[in-house]
Amino acid sequence: MSNNGDEISDVGSADRSAERVRLERALLLERQERQERQERLAELNVPIEQRFEAPEGPVGDNPFRAGQDVQFELAENHPLRAAAAARNRVPSAAAAAGSVASQATVAAFGRTNRRTIEDLELDEVIVRKTDRGVSGSKIFVANRAAATMGLSVKFLGSVHLQSKNAAGEHMQKAKNIQDQFVSNLEVMNKLVERMKQYDLLLPLQIPKDYNDVIDVEERWDSSDPDRIVDLSIHWGELSAEHVFNWQRDFNGYCLDDDHVSSVFLKDLMANSLDPELKKQVDEKYKLLDGFKKGGVSYFKIAVDQIFKMSSMAEESLKAFIKDFGSKGLAKIPHENVRTIATQMDGVAERLADSNVLRSESLTQYITGLTFCSVEPFKAVFLNRLTELTYRDATGDVTLSGMSSPEVLKKILEISTAAKAIYDHLHAGNKWNLPGKHGLNANIVTKCDNCGALDHVSPKCPKPRDEDRCKKARDARAKAKKDADGGGRGAGRGGGAGRGGGAGRGGDRAPWGDDAAKKGANSGVMKIGNDWKMHCAKCGTNDTHTTKYHDEQLRNAASFKLPAHHPWYITSGNVYQAATVAGAIVNLPGAGATVPGSSGIGGSMLGSLTGLVDRAITSTESSEMSTFLSEFRNVLGN
Repeated sequence: MSNNGDEISDVGSADRSAERVRLERALLLERQERQERQERLAELNVPIEQRFEAPEGPVGDNPFRAGQDVQFELAENHPLRAAAAARNRVPSAAAAAGSVASQATVAAFGRTNRRTIEDLELDEVIVRKTDRGVSGSKIFVANRAAATMGLSVKFLGSVHLQSKNAAGEHMQKAKNIQDQFVSNLEVMNKLVERMKQYDLLLPLQIPKDYNDVIDVEERWDSSDPDRIVDLSIHWGELSAEHVFNWQRDFNGYCLDDDHVSSVFLKDLMANSLDPELKKQVDEKYKLLDGFKKGGVSYFKIAVDQIFKMSSMAEESLKAFIKDFGSKGLAKIPHENVRTIATQMDGVAERLADSNVLRSESLTQYITGLTFCSVEPFKAVFLNRLTELTYRDATGDVTLSGMSSPEVLKKILEISTAAKAIYDHLHAGNKWNLPGKHGLNANIVTKCDNCGALDHVSPKCPKPRDEDRCKKARDARAKAKKDADGGGRGAGRGGGAGRGGGAGRGGDRAPWGDDAAKKGANSGVMKIGNDWKMHCAKCGTNDTHTTKYHDEQLRNAASFKLPAHHPWYITSGNVYQAATVAGAIVNLPGAGATVPGSSGIGGSMLGSLTGLVDRAITSTESSEMSTFLSEFRNVLGN
């Protein structure tokens, strides 16, 4: 038994020895880790200037300031290398060179060479020309379809082309040439954006200098970047023959991917023209020699047709600027500065392309901006006009000697400043147009009795002047009528009725349930010498108003407005429909008569007259009542 006891004692002693060794090792490791932590803390407490001291000796030129690509290696004992090694990460030379502040910054810069502007622009491309796929493959067909899909908004030709959409409505709704220009400029911006996304711009980069020699490299001098014209921006700067010659040599010697870009460009441009305009462009394009056909030539023919600058067009655009100089913002709906600035920029750019933009257009533009109801805005451009006059008189600036590009630059500066001030005043709720209503104006509350801005007439402390209050109400009602395009606002009997003019004390009368109808003649208007209808979904047309948009779209060929529509009363057109016997029924329009043999019976006319009489006495809408009264007079009897 004693031997067994000795054996147990020996085993216990061995276990205790092993435990002691394990504890000693754990304590040793803990001391080592504590020492390493203290050393690292000591390093962090060293001032940043001492840890990253500048090298001794001359510093030399700063390569960053010179805009050069910078590459160099850190010293082996550099603190950044030590910090990275401690985290099992070695920074690249460029990454370490870019930062000395934090490990996060070091990790952000992993590129050896700095990107160029071209690299940054290329990153915005959705499909690069080298990634379109093999011709005929599914990926190539998909990329081509995406790149050449027509824009949702088309380039539109002149009004005389009478281009119509699938519903038979006129697509060109511009009332004047400057509206037409601005509309197409907005489409051009979308087109250029699509070309960037699918890498189609290179064919449009054309050298200005052309030499009629045999060698193609010497024929087109591309050595000077300043002599390269981006046709997507300056399409009027090069002649058509110059562009056709470029297309000929581009077709013959360009890389395969670039030739595909030219093909895509033609398809995209053709798909983005309205049908009638496309016919005009195709007629000219078909006359070209085969080698001169391609996307660049098609683009040039199209933009020359769209932005055609005849002498008549030039005079019209100049007259637009001159007219604004005499009438100013007061004639722009709600004095919207952004509207006129966008139009003015587009008009000025086209005149500058033709080198006919002169300094008087600049002074006319600034003068127009001074005709404004908002005093802070007006004051800025009065000062600007005075300064320009002073500098011209003293010789600092010679207006008469300014070139078209110089005038364009000044006009664009004025537009930028005008829009910024307009936005600033709106943001501060300072764009106040007294008596004028609209989405882009703040309505000023004004007392009809004394003119104060801090109360309305029922709360006016001064003795009430009924004549003055009535004049103020009448003036406000007239301003409202003008702002709404001349719509009828008064109720029956000449008073301020429901949904119409102003009520007592300057507070507007509440809208009735018929507010959305906007009047008996809603949607029918006279433009020039022609009566037109307005549809909120597709614009001005001669087939339907908003209420009948969906029905007309479904049955464009057979659709006809109902006989009771205000179009017939207002425009004087006569409704025509087939009778049972096949005769034509003429319901009377304005001034029309009802022949005894026309196919409409007296009983039918009597029923219609009775229906109108009952409606006049039962309707709660003042505007509908007015319309029915006029309609009853037309029916007669």
